[in-house]
Order: sequence, then structure tokens, then C-alpha cells
Amino acid sequence: MWSRRWKAAAARLVLIAAALFCTSSIAGAQVGIELLSGVGYHSTGAGPSFLLGAELATTSRTGNFFSGYQESRLALHLSDVFSLDGSASTYTVGVEGTWQRRQGAVQLATEANVHFRYGASGWARSAGIGGGGATGRIRGSFRVDYVENADWVFPWFQKDLNGVAPRGEDKPFYRATANLSALVLPAYNLTWSQEIRWRRPVDERSGNLAMATGPEFRVGIGRLSTQAGVLLSPDGIKPIGQIRYDLREATSRINFQVTAATASLESDGPVVYGWLDFESEGLGFATAVRLEQSESGSLSPAVYFSIQPKF
Repeated sequence: MWSRRWKAAAARLVLIAAALFCTSSIAGAQVGIELLSGVGYHSTGAGPSFLLGAELATTSRTGNFFSGYQESRLALHLSDVFSLDGSASTYTVGVEGTWQRRQGAVQLATEANVHFRYGASGWARSAGIGGGGATGRIRGSFRVDYVENADWVFPWFQKDLNGVAPRGEDKPFYRATANLSALVLPAYNLTWSQEIRWRRPVDERSGNLAMATGPEFRVGIGRLSTQAGVLLSPDGIKPIGQIRYDLREATSRINFQVTAATASLESDGPVVYGWLDFESEGLGFATAVRLEQSESGSLSPAVYFSIQPKF
């Protein structure tokens, strides 16, 4: 049941966002409405999904070469994801914010979001905060999420993957990741990286923790990393290994990531997952794939595909 307390919290959230929009517009920020639309398909779903919505966003860009460049964005999100037969529909309202600063070799970025979703089972919340930075030979990032019902989240954009449960479960969970890498041999373009991942269901006292480390190489405009480590779970300690290729450049319209690991935070079997998206002025394309071994030993692929026309 949607309690009065959460109704009041949602009302305060909207009022705060409206106040920030007004404040930003007075300060000279750009305010606009971006219409959201899309057609998506999930391999384990009953049929295609459709996205209709809008984001009221305020964007501010300040700075110069000497003082550094700074950009911030705050958006009020409203959308509906539905099927043609009317069997499924998810309404979403939320607030999303990002902040970036770049000065010389120093780069900093942070993002946060709070979403309230309404579906067949009632209301569910999700919230997350993340950030990253780079300076000289060192770069790192972190992300923390809380998700109440991941069955209602369709990954139209890469940021939506933060609210998706890999195995399609609808149990609330916490999730956190952190990674740090440093250039150790510039002559050979060799970087050493470390990664920590943690996941725990809300109704359980313990969760799974994975720690891995290994070399990372620059391959073209992307990065190839190989890591080895351990997976700590209530059932014991298990060695893990993983390899990842990441192609992510600010000047490129293509974003591609693929990871293969001997074990995941959700199961003891091997897993392969990846993401590819392409952005143009009039159209967006995205696809996500996760291939994981189930408890019975069979493979259970999950494929997401979406096209988002821009207006």
C-alpha cells in the first residue's frame, strides 16, 4: 500500500525539483523538455515494450580553459512503459542529477537518481549514487544502488542497467561496485586495476563480495583488462577470473562493453554480459546481453534490444 509517508516524500521530491529548476533558470541555465520514446524487446518477456515519457531538464555549463569547465544537469523524469495488449504497464516518476568538472588533467563526475515506479504489484522505489574521477595516471569510480523491484525496469539506456536484477528476480537488494586503476609502466602502456563488487538481498543478513585485480592494456580507443580474485559468499570462498573490454570515449557516439567471468555475484556458474549503444541526432540504439548458467546447469540468456527515436 502506498502510505501517506511516501506520498508526502514524493510530493516533497517534486517540489524540491521544481524549486531547483526555477533557481537554475534564474541563474542563466538552459531549461528544456526532452521527449522520450522507444520500442524495446526482452527475450524473456511476453512481447515488445513501448516507452512514452518526457524529461524536464535544466543544464548549466560554465568555465573556461584557465578556471576549468563545469557542467551540471538536473531532470524531472516522467514515463510509462507498456505493452500493446495492456497486460503490463509501469509508470515512473523520479529525479536524476549529474555533475562534471574538468580542469587540466583532473576530471571529476558524480550522478544520483531517485525513482518511484508503479506497476501491477503497487509502488516500488530505486535509488543510486555514483561517481568517478581521473588525475594523472590514476582513475577510479564507485556506484551504490538500492532496488525494490527490478522486474519493472527495462534498460532503454545504459544508466537503466543499474536498476536491473541480472536474474530477473523481484526481491529488493543492495548493490555496490568500486574500481581503481593506475598506469604503472607508461613505456608499455600497462595499467594495473582493482575491482570490488558487493550484492546483498534486503531480507538477508549476508551477501556476496567479489574482489579481483590484474593488468589492463590500452587496445585502440578501448581498454582490455584481465583480473583474478576471490568470491566470498555464505557458502565459502571461491576463486574467480574475468576478462573485460571497454570502449568508452567522450567524443565517440558508440559505447561498447563486454565482460566474461567464471562466476557472478548471483550464481556460482560462469557469466557473459555486454552492452552496446549508438547515439545520433535523430535516433538511439541499444542492446544488452547476459548469458548465465542457471542452477540446473542450463544456459539462461537474457537479451534486451531497443530503438529510441528523438523528437
